[in-house]
Amino acid sequence: MLDAALWFLALQLFAFAAFPLSWRAFSRMPDRGYAFSKPLGLLAVGFFAWLIGLTQTIPNSRFSVVVALAVVIALSLTAARRHRREIVAFLRANARAALAVEAVFAAVFAGAALLRASVPDIIHTEQSMDLMFLNSVVASPYYPPNDPWLAGERVSYYYLGYLLIGAVSTLTGVASSVAYNLGLASYAAVAAAAAFGLAANLVRLSRGTLTAGALAGLGAVFLLLIAGNALGALELAWASGAGSPAFWQWITPNPDWYADPGASSLWRPDDTWWWWRASRVVPNAIAEFPAFSFLLGDMHPHVMSIGFVLLIAGVSVQLYLQPRLVQADAARRHAVLILVTLIAVGGAAAVNLWDLPLALALVGGATLLNAARNERRIQFGRSLAFTSQFLIACQSVGDHTESEAPAAWLYERQGRKWRLARKIEAEGLRPDSEFGASVAAEGDIVVIGAPRAGAGVVRLYGPTAESWGHVTTIRPPDNQPFLGFGHSVAISGAAVAVGTAVAVGVGCGVAARAAGC
Repeated sequence: MLDAALWFLALQLFAFAAFPLSWRAFSRMPDRGYAFSKPLGLLAVGFFAWLIGLTQTIPNSRFSVVVALAVVIALSLTAARRHRREIVAFLRANARAALAVEAVFAAVFAGAALLRASVPDIIHTEQSMDLMFLNSVVASPYYPPNDPWLAGERVSYYYLGYLLIGAVSTLTGVASSVAYNLGLASYAAVAAAAAFGLAANLVRLSRGTLTAGALAGLGAVFLLLIAGNALGALELAWASGAGSPAFWQWITPNPDWYADPGASSLWRPDDTWWWWRASRVVPNAIAEFPAFSFLLGDMHPHVMSIGFVLLIAGVSVQLYLQPRLVQADAARRHAVLILVTLIAVGGAAAVNLWDLPLALALVGGATLLNAARNERRIQFGRSLAFTSQFLIACQSVGDHTESEAPAAWLYERQGRKWRLARKIEAEGLRPDSEFGASVAAEGDIVVIGAPRAGAGVVRLYGPTAESWGHVTTIRPPDNQPFLGFGHSVAISGAAVAVGTAVAVGVGCGVAARAAGC
C-alpha cells in the first residue's frame, strides 16, 4: 500500500509539473489539457531522462530523473511566466472538471493496482521478458540499455515504455518486481485520463454541458478499459448450460472450445483460462482488447502506448482548431504546442514503433485540415455594431503582418463615405482569446467581448481624461465557473449585459458611468 501511494504521488507530481505546458498547448480545449497532462507528464519526464541517458554524461540514477523533472518544470515555468494568474483563475473556474479527471485517474489506478495485487506473480506468457527489459533499463548506467540477452550489446527493441516505469521506480525506490505491476496500473490510469479528456472535450467543443462531457468521458473509459467483445457473454451462456451442441459448434471459431457440456456451478466457466479465448475470436490471429491485456498482465509496448496514442489524438484536435497554425512565424508563435507535439509523437514511436504511422497520419491530417479550414486567417467583420458616430467592425484573429493581437476597427461617417478613425488592439490578450467575438456600442462607448481570454473578459472603450481608449474591464465573479464570459454583450444606458457561451447561470456585469464607464 505504501509503495502504491508513493508511486501515485510521483505520477501526480509529473502531471502537475507538465500542466502549464498542457495549458498553453491545448489552448482550444475546454479543459485546457488538464486530462492530457497525465500522459504528458509521465512521457515528458521519461523522455528527458532518456535524452540525458543517451548523452552518457549523467548516470542513470535518482539524480538523473530529478534533473529530467527539473527540465519539465523549467519548461512549464517558461511557458507560464506571463499566464500564472490566468492559470490560477482557470483552475478556480473549472475545479469541477479538474476533479472529475482526478477522480477517474485515481479510481482506475486503484482498481488496476488491486487487480494486479490479486495476481501479482510475474511467471506466465511473456511477463518474464517484460520484467527483464524493465530490469535492464533500471540497471543500465546509460542508454541505450544493456541487452540482457546478449552481453556487451545494446537493446535494439523499442524500450521507452519500460524506461518510463523505470524512471518512476528509480525515483521512488520501489523494487522493479513491484514496479512492474504498478506500471500496468499506471498505464491503465493514464489511458483512462486521456480517453476521458478526449471525449469530454469533444462534447464540450460541440456546445455540450460539463455534465454531458463528463458522461461521455466515463463512457469512453468504459468502452476502452472494461468493455470487450461478445465472446464474454457467450462464455457466461455456455457456463449456464444454455444452447444446444449444434449451436455451439456453429457459433465458435474453434470446434474444440465448447465440445464439452458447459454447465458450471459458478457464474463463469470452471477452467482457469476460460477468458483467454476472447482474444482468439479471429481464426489464426490475436485480437486482444485492453481489458484482456491488463488482465493478462503482459507489459507489452502495444499496452503501454494506449494513453499516448490518445494524447496524440488530443494534439491532433488542437492542431485542427489552432488559429494561424500554418504560417511563417508558427515556430515562434506556437512553440509550446510544437514541443508537446514532438514529445507526444516521438515518445509514442519510441514506446511502440507500430504507432508511428498512425501518429504521423493524425498530426499530418490535422495540420492539412487546419490549412484548409483557416485559409482565410483574418475574419474581418466577425461582429459589427453601429452608433450615431461609428461603425465598429471586429476581426477575430489579428493581422498577421503587423500585430499578434486581434483588433477592432472604428469607422466614422463623413457624408456618403466611411473613414477609418482608429484601431483598437487587444493589448495583453493572446490571438486565440477571440477578442471581437462580440461587440456592442452606444454613443461613444464601445463594448468588446473576448470569451476565450481565460474564463472570458469584456473590455469597455470610450473617452478618457487624455483622449479615447480603454476605460475598464469586466470579469466574471471569482466564485462562478463561467465558460466563455463575453460570448455576447449588450449595452443600454449605464448598464452592460454579458452572456456566456455555456448556460451556467446568470452572467451579467453592470458598470456605471460614474465609475468611469
